[in-house]
Amino acid sequence: MADFNNPFGNNNQQGTDAPVNDDALGWDDEVTVEESPAYIILKPGTYDFEVASCERGYYEGNKEKGKSPCNTIKVTLDIQTPEGKAKCFTTLYMKKSAKGFITDFFRAIGMAKVGQTFKPDWNNAVGRTGKAKFKNHVSANGKTYNDLDRYIFPDK
Repeated sequence: MADFNNPFGNNNQQGTDAPVNDDALGWDDEVTVEESPAYIILKPGTYDFEVASCERGYYEGNKEKGKSPCNTIKVTLDIQTPEGKAKCFTTLYMKKSAKGFITDFFRAIGMAKVGQTFKPDWNNAVGRTGKAKFKNHVSANGKTYNDLDRYIFPDK
């Protein structure tokens, strides 16, 4: 039977770091449907957060709206609640006009101070903690999401 050019060799899609009990599934194996973890909607307010990830990306721009292309950073914030871990996703656009949002992020996690010139260290931002005010956002599809309202700075 062909392995469909599986780069991991023995059907282990996770690579060699996969847990021992993470057996590969066959094409015709049965699986049990399990409930997915619920997306936790925060009550609007101030919460502590941890930076879970900073993913680099690229925004193609929008000529009709006069928006030029630029690099982006998609930041995932984890917020611990009594119901479990809530998440908030925010995108920072790497533009001179948006540098206030970038510096606010680094001030909130204690990696920058007012008057300081710094080079954003995205890799070391992961795992840092801070505080922010969150609100709810209802999208065009009617779903409610957690939305970052503003960061709270430890140096104030």
